[in-house]
Amino acid sequence: MSKFHTTVYAGKGKKSINVYGKTKREMMDKVYEIKADIKKAKYDSISGSFEVWAKKWFDEQIKPQYESGYLKPQTIDAYKCSMQHLTGRFGKRKLYTISLSDFQQFVNRLAKYNPNTGEPTSKKTIRDVLQVWDRIIHYAELNSIRVPNFRKSDVINNGRPAVERTAITLSEQDMIIDTPHRAQIAAMIMLFAGLRKSEVGALKWENIDFNNNLIEVKNSVYFDKSRPAEKKGGKSKAATRVIPLMPILKDYLLKYKKEHFCKTGYVFLNTKGGLLSKSGWKKAWDSYMDELNIKYGYGGKKPKWRNTKYPFKIRRFTPHSLRHTFATILYLQGFNEINSMQILGHSDIKTTVNIYTDLKNYNIYSLSDEYKRRLKNEYLLAKD
Repeated sequence: MSKFHTTVYAGKGKKSINVYGKTKREMMDKVYEIKADIKKAKYDSISGSFEVWAKKWFDEQIKPQYESGYLKPQTIDAYKCSMQHLTGRFGKRKLYTISLSDFQQFVNRLAKYNPNTGEPTSKKTIRDVLQVWDRIIHYAELNSIRVPNFRKSDVINNGRPAVERTAITLSEQDMIIDTPHRAQIAAMIMLFAGLRKSEVGALKWENIDFNNNLIEVKNSVYFDKSRPAEKKGGKSKAATRVIPLMPILKDYLLKYKKEHFCKTGYVFLNTKGGLLSKSGWKKAWDSYMDELNIKYGYGGKKPKWRNTKYPFKIRRFTPHSLRHTFATILYLQGFNEINSMQILGHSDIKTTVNIYTDLKNYNIYSLSDEYKRRLKNEYLLAKD
């Protein structure tokens, strides 16, 4: 008859296991053996789960490439965003239990509503998600894990088609010029200097030469888990550049600097004088769009209730549409593709050529007299 007895916890919802032994040593040996079996069973139950292999793929294949400098922070952010969508739906699921029907339903729901933006998801974003899914599944399969029998080519991408990027009109430009807001300075710089959003975030007053009418783009902001960080250079080597300072922007910046200069030196900053986070950027821009909508869509009548938002009566425009407008101004002032490529910071001349091709039907003679006047005065850029 066994002299020693104990119990081993087998897990939530399971009965404890009774362990007996003639000696304490014998009993403890059995305990260690049972615990090892429980641990192995627990690992086996999740070893084929999506979240486990998503993490292994990222840690073992993607992270080393980033640490070696082969991948940019923006690429890592894109991978993480896709993984977040996938893990939120399939995290605990064993890979082989995920059917094509399961995945297609996930894609269909994501196409209708993106939890990160609250809007329909673009085809490009879903294409990125499918790409990451394929790479994770392929990596698991190469490691002898049972995986689903479908690939991204079997999935229908029902994402929102790409929105055509167009320049904003003169009246829309006036909305920005005439509406003070904490995000107005960012809008003015993107509209009249063509900086990218990441470049505006890192711009300092020392980068603006008011004497020689130049803006030097040297750094940019990237986001590590939504936290902002500054780096030298930008999207590519061509992003480091010098931009002529437009008269209308020069006058605005000089006035703004007198009223809002911060000792940190950043031009567009958060309430503490530092870099804006990803959510800070979004809140500031959304607030600016709401302000413009109320002012020009509803005649300045603000909602009665604090959290009430009016449906948009004006066209919502993005930071990139302002940059596209600046490219249009370059075209209308006769800058050739090479000069515009350098000013815009494009790494490939094809990008600039494509923009100019789209603008070929933008006839300067069809412009309003006011637009023509501005091109020769406050919008005038030096070509030297």
